[in-house]
Amino acid sequence: MMAPMRTRFAPSPTGPPHLGSLHTALFAFLASRHSGGTFIIRIDDTDVARSKPQWERDILSALKYIGMTWDEGPYRQSERGELYGKSIDRLKGDGFLYPCFCTENDLDLQRVAAKAAGRPYVYDGRCRSRRSDELDERLGRGERCVWRFHADPKRLGETVAFRDLVWGEQIFRTELIGDFVCIRGDGKPTYMLVSPLDDVSMGITHVIRGADHLPNTPSQILILRALGHEPPEFGHLPLIVGVGGKKLSKRDQLSGLDDIRRHLSQGLVNHLALLGWTHPDGKEILTLDEIVSSFSFDRVSTSPAAHDPSRLAHLEREHLARMSPQEIIDAWKRSAFSSGVELDEKGSDCARRMLGVVGDEITSLESIGQDVIPLADAPAEDDLRKACGEIEPEKALTVLDRVLKTSPDARMDVIRNLASQLGKKHVYMPLRLALTGRHRGYELSKLMQAFGAEEIDRRLENARRVIREMIGDSQECGK
Repeated sequence: MMAPMRTRFAPSPTGPPHLGSLHTALFAFLASRHSGGTFIIRIDDTDVARSKPQWERDILSALKYIGMTWDEGPYRQSERGELYGKSIDRLKGDGFLYPCFCTENDLDLQRVAAKAAGRPYVYDGRCRSRRSDELDERLGRGERCVWRFHADPKRLGETVAFRDLVWGEQIFRTELIGDFVCIRGDGKPTYMLVSPLDDVSMGITHVIRGADHLPNTPSQILILRALGHEPPEFGHLPLIVGVGGKKLSKRDQLSGLDDIRRHLSQGLVNHLALLGWTHPDGKEILTLDEIVSSFSFDRVSTSPAAHDPSRLAHLEREHLARMSPQEIIDAWKRSAFSSGVELDEKGSDCARRMLGVVGDEITSLESIGQDVIPLADAPAEDDLRKACGEIEPEKALTVLDRVLKTSPDARMDVIRNLASQLGKKHVYMPLRLALTGRHRGYELSKLMQAFGAEEIDRRLENARRVIREMIGDSQECGK
């Protein structure tokens, strides 16, 4: 039995939600839910200049949209300064943090020298070796500096080793990590410092994040060692790439809440889960509950995961095919496609009946808004006049009259007979226009089944009146 995991998703509100951030959040969520643990939201807003409240709201809304709920939070790093201050004072007092006055030009020269010598660049620690009275004097003058962490192999060990949940055993030489910046020149702590402090203070047992953070991990473990804390376990997820291993295009990143809400939430969460993870039985169409129950890090790959928009579209279609008409309507109402569209109870009832007949033809949330929802309202008179300009009005009237005089149960037989006599174009076209105001769409038999006899009569009568008026106007003009 897996021990309960206490995981977190810690987005930075310096940009909108996107495919990568949702992927990370989902896997942290899956780990906590599968183990019966706790899922926490923490907003990493240390970059005050670039953080925006709107992006924070959008990130949280995106999580809710795909069905992720959290047990604690959102906490915010900007509200936890007292915690950081105590740890910073301790690190300074123990000699693990020291001021660095090197300029960017100084650092560039060090990089050039390292490259010329054929060795990886590591800060040379020159400010660490300055006399304490010199450092105190420069600090006293208010000279701008950063504060670096002394990655001291003698005090912290020659290596940093940990077992990653995805990548397995990882070993880093402390001397190659180098002295990294923990406090910026403006006095604000860096992600490298505050993230591990937050994790231990919140009791996070497992840090789940992207593989691009793997190089950060040994540095953060060293900070925790210096403070006497036991680090959490780590799991670094495969990076997401485009089809063929190419870099994800901006269009495919699903950047922004509206972009995310253009996709069926069930299909999107299914797609995200399969980016780097496989079901034990190889199943492809999965609900969130099924993913949670089957999840384990043993089945997470280290290979980059390819985001294929066509696969996402396929998963959306499969989930739509398994949903009831009401579930489809509810999903559409939550999506970006419903923005600005009012759907009253009468419209909802019509959409339910329509989806009950044509549900197997629905391919996306967008198609619901384009092809189903508009059918709830009878065609406007002006739209009918424009659409009926392409039909022969006399023949159209003949068709409408015959259908209206026929009992509902026999209408399709009459329509087929008329089509064989007058031609399909002169029969199906005016009937389709009368019912939908459109030249193309679902099969006429399905439309008539969904609308019901009373609504059909109302729409056919309306179209017949408009066509008669058009004929009268034409005759009047011909005099």
